[in-house]
Amino acid sequence: MLLKIRYTSRLYFLLLLFSCLSLLFVGTISQGLGQEKSKLPIKFTAKTPSVIDAGEKFNVKILIDIQDSWYIYAPMGTNAEQGMLVASIIFELPEGIVPEGKIQWPEPMAKDLYQVYIGKIELSPLFKVQPEAKPGLYKIKAKLRYQSCNSVFCLPPVEEELLFEVRVK
Repeated sequence: MLLKIRYTSRLYFLLLLFSCLSLLFVGTISQGLGQEKSKLPIKFTAKTPSVIDAGEKFNVKILIDIQDSWYIYAPMGTNAEQGMLVASIIFELPEGIVPEGKIQWPEPMAKDLYQVYIGKIELSPLFKVQPEAKPGLYKIKAKLRYQSCNSVFCLPPVEEELLFEVRVK
């Protein structure tokens, strides 16, 4: 009986120690990455046309560059139903610019039971400058939310913001 208690106590101690070390490791990673976004395995950029006429439609070229051996969960299939944090982009638009339809995400690849993106992803959401929009510089904010993973672990969820401008003439 005494041997069983010692074994059980030792097992609980090792589980507790492992749990604490795991939390410390993950906390250290998330703090370090929170301080320096350059260490994140995902790069997020946008390009817009230089000048747009009032009343015209335009695309914003969004590039999501995922480092080798990393992936993000696609916003389709059963990922969300299975509890995965799927990639999403939300735009904050100034008055005078409106979205034209939904963002069309490229076809993902299968990884086990999930749909993921690896490598480079290009999105081209369509927007329209309202005919009554006044000439000038308009600022658009894009927020990308994702969780990047590799074959060993997933980093904490990240929300990155990009601010870019379009000139209306």
